[in-house]
Amino acid sequence: MCKDKEEKPPGEKGPRAKTSVKNFASKILGFFSSGKSLQDNLPPRPTLSSIIGIIRSWTPKRPMKYPYTMGAKVIQFPYKFYYQNNWIWRYYPYGILGSVPVFWYLSSLANSPSNVATWAEKRRKEREEGH
Repeated sequence: MCKDKEEKPPGEKGPRAKTSVKNFASKILGFFSSGKSLQDNLPPRPTLSSIIGIIRSWTPKRPMKYPYTMGAKVIQFPYKFYYQNNWIWRYYPYGILGSVPVFWYLSSLANSPSNVATWAEKRRKEREEGH
Protein backbone atom coordinates (compact mmCIF):
# COMPACT_ATOMS: atom_id res chain seq x y z
CA MET A 1 0.00 0.00 0.00
CA CYS A 2 0.98 3.57 -0.51
CA LYS A 3 1.94 5.46 2.57
CA ASP A 4 0.34 8.71 1.39
CA LYS A 5 -3.18 7.16 1.47
CA GLU A 6 -4.79 7.06 4.89
CA GLU A 7 -6.08 3.74 6.10
CA LYS A 8 -9.70 3.86 7.20
CA PRO A 9 -11.26 1.82 9.97
CA PRO A 10 -13.32 -1.13 8.67
CA GLY A 11 -16.76 0.39 9.43
CA GLU A 12 -16.15 3.75 7.76
CA LYS A 13 -16.78 4.09 4.03
CA GLY A 14 -15.53 7.60 3.45
CA PRO A 15 -15.63 11.20 4.68
CA ARG A 16 -19.36 11.56 3.86
CA ALA A 17 -20.34 8.58 6.00
CA LYS A 18 -19.31 10.25 9.21
CA THR A 19 -20.83 13.63 8.39
CA SER A 20 -24.13 12.18 7.17
CA VAL A 21 -24.56 10.29 10.42
CA LYS A 22 -23.73 13.46 12.33
CA ASN A 23 -26.20 15.47 10.25
CA PHE A 24 -28.91 12.87 10.75
CA ALA A 25 -28.34 12.75 14.50
CA SER A 26 -28.33 16.54 14.76
CA LYS A 27 -31.59 16.75 12.82
CA ILE A 28 -33.26 14.17 15.05
CA LEU A 29 -31.95 15.66 18.28
CA GLY A 30 -32.64 19.18 17.04
CA PHE A 31 -36.23 18.26 16.25
CA PHE A 32 -36.88 16.93 19.74
CA SER A 33 -35.12 19.80 21.48
CA SER A 34 -36.75 22.52 19.32
CA GLY A 35 -40.14 22.13 20.98
CA LYS A 36 -41.95 21.63 17.66
CA SER A 37 -44.84 19.24 17.58
CA LEU A 38 -45.35 16.58 14.96
CA GLN A 39 -48.33 18.56 13.62
CA ASP A 40 -45.97 21.36 12.52
CA ASN A 41 -44.12 19.04 10.14
CA LEU A 42 -47.12 17.28 8.57
CA PRO A 43 -48.25 18.20 5.06
CA PRO A 44 -51.57 20.07 4.78
CA ARG A 45 -54.75 18.00 4.84
CA PRO A 46 -56.24 17.22 1.44
CA THR A 47 -59.31 19.22 0.51
CA LEU A 48 -62.28 18.05 -1.52
CA SER A 49 -61.16 20.05 -4.55
CA SER A 50 -57.68 18.49 -4.44
CA ILE A 51 -59.19 14.98 -4.20
CA ILE A 52 -61.50 15.69 -7.15
CA GLY A 53 -58.49 16.99 -9.09
CA ILE A 54 -56.60 13.76 -8.39
CA ILE A 55 -59.57 11.65 -9.51
CA ARG A 56 -59.94 13.72 -12.69
CA SER A 57 -56.24 13.27 -13.42
CA TRP A 58 -56.81 9.49 -13.33
CA THR A 59 -59.55 9.60 -15.95
CA PRO A 60 -58.10 8.82 -19.35
CA LYS A 61 -58.29 11.31 -22.21
CA ARG A 62 -59.05 8.50 -24.64
CA PRO A 63 -60.80 5.64 -22.79
CA MET A 64 -60.37 2.03 -23.80
CA LYS A 65 -63.07 0.38 -25.89
CA TYR A 66 -63.27 -2.27 -23.20
CA PRO A 67 -61.51 -1.69 -19.87
CA TYR A 68 -59.64 -4.94 -19.20
CA THR A 69 -58.19 -4.22 -15.78
CA MET A 70 -60.16 -3.72 -12.60
CA GLY A 71 -58.64 -0.27 -12.09
CA ALA A 72 -59.77 0.84 -15.55
CA LYS A 73 -63.26 -0.48 -14.84
CA VAL A 74 -63.44 1.44 -11.55
CA ILE A 75 -62.22 4.66 -13.16
CA GLN A 76 -64.56 4.45 -16.15
CA PHE A 77 -67.64 3.48 -14.13
CA PRO A 78 -70.43 6.08 -14.63
CA TYR A 79 -70.91 7.01 -10.96
CA LYS A 80 -72.75 10.26 -11.70
CA PHE A 81 -75.27 8.54 -13.97
CA TYR A 82 -76.03 5.85 -11.37
CA TYR A 83 -76.33 8.42 -8.59
CA GLN A 84 -78.80 10.50 -10.59
CA ASN A 85 -80.88 7.64 -11.99
CA ASN A 86 -80.90 4.94 -9.31
CA TRP A 87 -82.55 5.44 -5.92
CA ILE A 88 -80.41 2.79 -4.17
CA TRP A 89 -77.21 4.73 -4.85
CA ARG A 90 -78.73 7.90 -3.36
CA TYR A 91 -80.13 6.26 -0.21
CA TYR A 92 -77.36 3.75 0.49
CA PRO A 93 -75.28 6.18 2.61
CA TYR A 94 -78.38 7.14 4.62
CA GLY A 95 -79.12 3.47 5.25
CA ILE A 96 -75.59 2.83 6.47
CA LEU A 97 -75.60 5.89 8.72
CA GLY A 98 -79.00 4.89 10.12
CA SER A 99 -78.11 1.24 10.73
CA VAL A 100 -74.65 1.65 12.29
CA PRO A 101 -75.99 3.00 15.63
CA VAL A 102 -78.59 0.20 15.79
CA PHE A 103 -76.01 -2.53 15.21
CA TRP A 104 -73.58 -0.84 17.60
CA TYR A 105 -76.25 -0.87 20.32
CA LEU A 106 -77.14 -4.53 19.66
CA SER A 107 -73.46 -5.48 19.71
CA SER A 108 -72.95 -3.71 23.04
CA LEU A 109 -75.94 -5.60 24.49
CA ALA A 110 -74.72 -8.95 23.17
CA ASN A 111 -71.17 -8.43 24.46
CA SER A 112 -72.09 -6.99 27.86
CA PRO A 113 -70.43 -8.74 30.80
CA SER A 114 -73.75 -9.96 32.24
CA ASN A 115 -74.81 -11.48 28.90
CA VAL A 116 -71.40 -13.13 28.42
CA ALA A 117 -71.66 -14.66 31.90
CA THR A 118 -75.21 -15.90 31.18
CA TRP A 119 -74.11 -17.59 27.94
CA ALA A 120 -71.06 -19.10 29.62
CA GLU A 121 -73.33 -20.59 32.29
CA LYS A 122 -75.71 -22.01 29.64
CA ARG A 123 -72.82 -23.59 27.73
CA ARG A 124 -71.42 -25.08 30.97
CA LYS A 125 -74.79 -26.69 31.73
CA GLU A 126 -75.03 -28.08 28.18
CA ARG A 127 -71.58 -29.66 28.51
CA GLU A 128 -72.51 -31.24 31.81
CA GLU A 129 -75.67 -32.78 30.32
CA GLY A 130 -73.62 -34.37 27.57
CA HIS A 131 -75.09 -32.70 24.51
